[in-house]
Amino acid sequence: RSSRDLFISGGLPAAKLRIKPNFVESSGMPQWTQRAGGVFIGRLSPEKGLATLARALQSLPDTTIDVYGKGPLQAMVERTAGLNYRGFLSSQQLRQCMQRAAYLVMPSTGMESFGLAAIEAFACGVPVIASRQGGLGELVSHGKNGLLVEPGDPASLAAAIAHAQAHPEQMRRMGIDAYQTWRTHYTPERNYELLMRIYDEVLSPLPSPVQVADAENRPGR
Repeated sequence: RSSRDLFISGGLPAAKLRIKPNFVESSGMPQWTQRAGGVFIGRLSPEKGLATLARALQSLPDTTIDVYGKGPLQAMVERTAGLNYRGFLSSQQLRQCMQRAAYLVMPSTGMESFGLAAIEAFACGVPVIASRQGGLGELVSHGKNGLLVEPGDPASLAAAIAHAQAHPEQMRRMGIDAYQTWRTHYTPERNYELLMRIYDEVLSPLPSPVQVADAENRPGR
């Protein structure tokens, strides 16, 4: 919805806009046992909130977040206590790493239009700790399939991570809800249904050639 509102504010007519989210394939039925720790997956760049994450971990000396990705902040990640840089992996490898994690951290300070990593986490049964803005703020329901934090606020992020670490059973339940969120909204099958509905809405107002001909042949024309 946030992206739709942005287009509307730019002058596009609301009646002609439809929302169709991204989707991800299944990773198989998740297992919610033997999960531990948090992961960050994404481009290692300032707008992803890595500086906020680094500051948050200063108050959590016993917590380490595994970081996967590449980008201009890689050197910063490698030298920051609490951030365990694990390199750049394929999508399949990342799914395997995610399936072992208790939660995914997405502390973006930039406005995310959607947040594909979030629904990849949901498909793996992983709850998401995310910034309360943009697409992420809409994907994550606070206390249900993850936790929302204030963007750019290390204290808010640290509190959420500490809560996740201290309440593994609650995070497991959130992971189950996250998986249900994916099944309901972000599977390929659900996305196909949405796409076909949009096509139907676009095409249905157009009169058929027969209707046009009938209108032209009416008396008095």
